[in-house]
Amino acid sequence: MQADNNPRAARPVAEDFPAAADPEAFHQVAEMNLRGLRVLRDALLEGRGLEIPAAAKLRERWLALDDAALQRVADAPFLLFELSLDAALAAQRASRLAVGDDPRRATLWCARAQGRAFARLLCHFAWQTSRTAPSAAALLLGVSPAGGAALRSLGLQQLDAFTEIAGDWLTLRWGDEPQLWSARLAAAATGDPDRLWRDTLHGLQRLAALARPPAARSAEVRPTTAR
Repeated sequence: MQADNNPRAARPVAEDFPAAADPEAFHQVAEMNLRGLRVLRDALLEGRGLEIPAAAKLRERWLALDDAALQRVADAPFLLFELSLDAALAAQRASRLAVGDDPRRATLWCARAQGRAFARLLCHFAWQTSRTAPSAAALLLGVSPAGGAALRSLGLQQLDAFTEIAGDWLTLRWGDEPQLWSARLAAAATGDPDRLWRDTLHGLQRLAALARPPAARSAEVRPTTAR
């Protein structure tokens, strides 16, 4: 997740985000990241979680991280996990488990009780944030405007049902890009704040692009017509 921007040793602060974001939300995000990464590390220790390329290919490096290094990995102002909202919502509406009776379900990284509890916590946080700070939710949660609207549309009863299956659709953000996670793990293992900030900044840039409405993104690439 490296970028060419000038490094900044300090961790990201609230000024980097929309004014609507509650500073406390950044602490909550970092805490949830750490909780989720601990679940992932425990899963890898048990031989689960190998459905995520960045976990499978870097398994030994994940397991080699001590708690301090893992906390450095987690210290980002956005969620390091992503939920496939469309698929999860479709499964919830169909009132069925996301992966049915597929025996591979037991090998998923958050298949155990600790992982399910984390998925429920993340869903409730995402739902609350999308309702109270919709303009900041895209960066904090890493969801598109359409995804935020879908979350906001859930009532409490629907949310409860959704959280029960959401873990089957929860994965590591950019988990199919091991080379990006390799850079972050290396920076965390050595305690290099500049490399960690460059990596985090690159992640913010990617999420900012996702946060822009489709019309705005298309306008950026639409050729100008001379009059």
